[in-house]
Amino acid sequence: MSLANVRLIVEKAIADANYQKLLMSNCTEAIKGYEITDDEQQMLENLAHGTYSSTHRGLADILKMVKAAEEYDPNQV
Repeated sequence: MSLANVRLIVEKAIADANYQKLLMSNCTEAIKGYEITDDEQQMLENLAHGTYSSTHRGLADILKMVKAAEEYDPNQV
């Protein structure tokens, strides 16, 4: 469930420049109301420190990875 919330947060950051700025400058405030794990919050906080990951293109790549993780089924490996 929480990975789906990470996807929603990243999608919102891609679609809304103001939300992206909030996520990069004050992650704790930006994710209020979303149920995510501490590790997922740390990952989102780390986005702001990456020169690529904090860009629109970087967020789009992060979104691809989150979607792939949601679809991953270890029983099909």
